[in-house]
Amino acid sequence: MNGYPYLDCDVSSSLFAARELVSLKLQGCTLKAPSWFVGFSKLTRLVLNNVYLPSDFFTHFLPKCPLLEQSRLLHCDQFVNTEILAPSLKLLSIQSTLYRICFKYAPLLSVVSILDADEFSDYRFTTFQQYDPDMVALFTSLPELRQLTIGTGFLLFLAAGQVPYKLPTHLHHLKVLKIHLLLYRWPEARVLVCLIMSSPNLQTLSIQLDTLDYHPPSKVTDSLDKLLKAKDQHGSGCCFQCLEELKIWGSRGMQVELDLIRFVLATAPLLCKIHIEPRSELNCDVVLKFLMQLSRYERVSERAEIIYLWKYEG
Repeated sequence: MNGYPYLDCDVSSSLFAARELVSLKLQGCTLKAPSWFVGFSKLTRLVLNNVYLPSDFFTHFLPKCPLLEQSRLLHCDQFVNTEILAPSLKLLSIQSTLYRICFKYAPLLSVVSILDADEFSDYRFTTFQQYDPDMVALFTSLPELRQLTIGTGFLLFLAAGQVPYKLPTHLHHLKVLKIHLLLYRWPEARVLVCLIMSSPNLQTLSIQLDTLDYHPPSKVTDSLDKLLKAKDQHGSGCCFQCLEELKIWGSRGMQVELDLIRFVLATAPLLCKIHIEPRSELNCDVVLKFLMQLSRYERVSERAEIIYLWKYEG
């Protein structure tokens, strides 16, 4: 069972006869509905933690829960070909290995979080390319999206397909964007550019810089450089007109990070706070130089303040 504990424990078939069920939470078991299962007509909340799911879970189980509003799938089996068909779903949180996802019908889905613990690999990126991901179609099918969290795996999935500079249909409702940015090559940084330029009402942007130690510094710098230069090539527009908060985690004190912050300070009239949490191993000289440079930047918002959360481990 792919290394997951307690998955030999099958859910009792009597559970599937409880048609009045409103909330269901399972952990450490196998969820396989019997052939006579007609659905949970009143289920609104589903939480599965470390549960083995059959291949037809998304196509046969979820559609039989028409009132389902919240679904959290944590540390479940690998999702190879995932199609979401849930007319009432408003929140979807997946923290498992994901290879492909398609929102076939989820018109009310407003909060999406897709995270996994897998690190980047060329093999995995090539695997994603075989699925030919369509970023435009994916986000077009999420008209009510308000909060989006993208982990490394989902980011690589999006980057493996065609990534436009801007989506043809804006994400007008998107207010919060959290992204784990793996600065290994330009396609991943380009996903961030696309989402920023397609979200005119974005209020909170949180970036986790997942730079791995074996990544060549030149490639890390090149990725962010291209991200910043994209605004000059296509016009900066009004992508940060509603931005109130910027968070950067895992800062290394690089010049390209300063350029990004300077751009936000200069173009976000409603900006209130910039939170920066650097890597703990940064030395005092790097931190001091970084802060001195920040202090020189002009701010279009008079309320903007910078909070630098450094924990010195000298």
